[in-house]
This record gives sequence, structure tokens and C-alpha cells, in this order.
Amino acid sequence: EDPFKKTKRNAEAFLENMCKANCEWVGSHGNQTIPSDRILAKDENRVKLIFGAPGIGKTTLLRHLTRRYAFGEVKSDFDLVLLFPLREKRISTAKSLPDLLAYYGKRKTIDYNGLSDEFEESEGRSILFLFDGLDEAVHLLKEEDSCVNQLLHGDLLPEAAIVITSRPGSCSHLSQLHLKCFEIQGFSKTQIKEFVNFFFKQDGSRSAKFFSELRCRPDLNGAVYIPVNLFILCSVFEHEGQSFPSTITSCYQSFFLQLIFRYLREKKGESRLPPIASFNDLPHEAPELVRKLSQLCLNGLLSDPKILVFDEKMVGDVFGFEGPVPEDFDCMGLLNVHLEEVAFSTIRTYSLQHATLQEFLSAEELKCLPEEKQVRFW
Repeated sequence: EDPFKKTKRNAEAFLENMCKANCEWVGSHGNQTIPSDRILAKDENRVKLIFGAPGIGKTTLLRHLTRRYAFGEVKSDFDLVLLFPLREKRISTAKSLPDLLAYYGKRKTIDYNGLSDEFEESEGRSILFLFDGLDEAVHLLKEEDSCVNQLLHGDLLPEAAIVITSRPGSCSHLSQLHLKCFEIQGFSKTQIKEFVNFFFKQDGSRSAKFFSELRCRPDLNGAVYIPVNLFILCSVFEHEGQSFPSTITSCYQSFFLQLIFRYLREKKGESRLPPIASFNDLPHEAPELVRKLSQLCLNGLLSDPKILVFDEKMVGDVFGFEGPVPEDFDCMGLLNVHLEEVAFSTIRTYSLQHATLQEFLSAEELKCLPEEKQVRFW
């Protein structure tokens, strides 16, 4: 089995178990630590805000709770829990409740208009909406005809409960709402140790060396409470011969190189790569693909509103495909491909594994632009 896939699966399984045990929030009322499934309980606050740093686990938490609810593994005061990632165009452009609900698929067996009528008749009582990623769709709060905005302000389904997640910088946009705030704190020192031991469970000496090296790197040590950062650092440490690159930027670059090397090994038969200092040193078409992907990422962040899920036209234009994007195209495994059945055709959209990875590649593209364009950006 591909060792990268194996360690990635093990790490994700451990993260899942961490969510099951207890996801620590610090509430705005008394700094009280509460268990994660509290989100599925009703209280006097119709809207709750969960905020935290990039990669801290906001999306993972909502997905995990939704799945546990769907399989009856957790008790809830709600009859229906619906998760909507705000980065999805179908959600951010929804102007009516049927349009929003249609995110779950154009199934012939579901009458979304009739279902919406039932929701409105009950005013949304016993329904919980989970909106993930306000920071990725802040513009919705200015659009009065947006279904998401109407739900947030109680103009639509005033009895429905809402949970919304965001990075801290976008929380001020919700100041006009009466809501309760929670912060995801990330890993404690004990959980960091548990994660690293689990990641390197086949060789305990690697865990000890990881922490020994980490103590000498205060620039990295302050970032490991964030699960995504800790996973990347563990992966890089394993890949780099049990050492860390010189900067955190180099760590992200090394992580991307791991993903690309997996592609080159599977598709091009490369058994090993020579020492690589930058993406430009990669063999085959890899440097050009990374450059175009970085351009796509920056185009998305510069768009208004910003784009984190790309349609086929955006991908085709940047990568220069004549006609449709090839069905097997995933840019060396760096892009997640999402399929949606619409009428008699399949629509594909594309995104990176995490918004922080898009931001990193955007920075890679930005530093290659002429100085005047960089100045204009900042």
C-alpha cells in the first residue's frame, strides 16, 4: 500500500476519533468548555457562531456531527439537520428555499417545492441548518434576496436554528445578529502528543525525534495546535528523512511535492526524485501544471466574491484545454473533483483539499508577478 495514503488514512481516522471524544470550544459565556454534540441541542439562541483559525477543524466538526446524526449515533433536539458548505455556488446563489434544498440533488423522488411549503408552514421548527464557511461567502450578508441571508436574519423560517462557522476575521459581519459564540481551540498539548504518537505508531522512536526537533523550532512549535498544520508537519517530517525544512513555507512546499511525487510514481513510473529546491525542478509537465494551478488559485481569491470551487470553464481557460476538461484530470491529484448529475449530464467542479492550500499556491503565483502588480495587490 502507498505509505502516504496509509499515513494519511491513519491520521484522518485519529482526527475522527478526536472529534468523537470531545471537541473543545471556549464559549463566550464564562469561557466554559463544552462537548461537541451540544451543538445538536436547542437553547434560547437561534443562531450560534463557531469560529477558529484556518485548519482548526470547523468543517470537520460539522461533517462529523452531521454524519453521527444521520446514523443515529448522537441524540438531538432536532428532527432534521442539514449541512450546507457556503463555498458551493449552488448554495451561495440560491434565492429561494427550493433552490437551497436542491443542493442535495435533483432527485425525482423529492418534491423540493412541496418540502419547502412544509418547512414554511412549520416556520422551520425542529430544523437545524449548518452553514459552513462564512468567511468564504461574506458577500451573502449584503444580498437581501439570498436565501442564506434570509434564514440568518429570521425573515425565512424564523423558528429554525442555525449554526455558522467562520474564521475570526469575518465574525464582525454578524455583529447585528443576537448569537452565541464558540471558539474551537484546537489540540491541547496532550492531544498533540497523542496525534504524533498515533501518526508514527509503527516506530515510536520517530515520535521522540519529532518532538526533539520541534523543540528547536519555535516558528513551527506555535502552529501545531492546529490539526491541519500538525498533519502537514508529520507528513513532511516523514518525507524529509525525519527533519523539518528551514521555514514553514518550505514545509507547505514539501507537502505539495509529496502529493506530486505520488502522482509521478503512479502515472510516470518515477521510483524516486532527485533533491528538489522548487517546483521548477520537477520533471515532466509538473512545473507547468503547478504554475497554472497557482494561477487558478490566485484568480479565485481575486474574484469578487472569491471562488474556492472552480467550474469547468475556469479550469479549462487556465489550463488551455480545447473543449471539455478531460474526465480524468485532477492536476496530479492536487484537485478534488466533484460530480453533480444535472438532467442528463454530469457537471464537474474542482477545489483544493483545503482553503489554506489554495492560499499557499496563490502566494506562489503572486511572488512571480511583476513588482507593480504585487504592490497593487497589497
